[in-house]
Amino acid sequence: MNTNLIRSLLAVCLALSATSASAMDTNSAASGSPTGKPLEDFGYDVHEGVSNRITRIAMVDPRFIWVIYEDGVSGRKIPRADLPSKLQARYPYDPQKAADSIKARTAENQALKAQHKHALQQKERALVAQIEALDKQRTDNEKEIGNLNRKLNTAPRSKVLKHEKLKVLDEQNNLRERRTALDARLKQVRAQLDSLK
Repeated sequence: MNTNLIRSLLAVCLALSATSASAMDTNSAASGSPTGKPLEDFGYDVHEGVSNRITRIAMVDPRFIWVIYEDGVSGRKIPRADLPSKLQARYPYDPQKAADSIKARTAENQALKAQHKHALQQKERALVAQIEALDKQRTDNEKEIGNLNRKLNTAPRSKVLKHEKLKVLDEQNNLRERRTALDARLKQVRAQLDSLK
């Protein structure tokens, strides 16, 4: 599983622990539990040669159990098949449930991938349509520039025609910049689509 997910879960557990610790009275603080009862004994976890007392269960999954150690800060995800004996008795490993969990998670991931792919395909079609519209407008502007050049050849001193030509040339530059930006976005979308294959 992703280490960032484990860190996030531990951070949430720590936040909850800090909140509940501030709400404890002095009697419950002496006992080590917010309810005033001794902490439940989940046994010890030996990981990388270090023995840690498990004081809380952060999350239970058909394949794993996330535990918090006595210090309240550290913990880890333990596969159900490798649980300490006290936790195995409480949370027995069921291979069928684990397989079902994997299948469900795989189906969910495939559905999300399909949705993401569909959204990217729609975005790709929209970008292609925008690019085609820009190209058509640029072609129309090029024709207009050609017409203005012919008119300027017959009336070279016409300020109105020169102004119109400058306006169309400026619009062409803007269209060219927009086309470059759209091409870059289209390239990104297509790269994302290729990564989903």
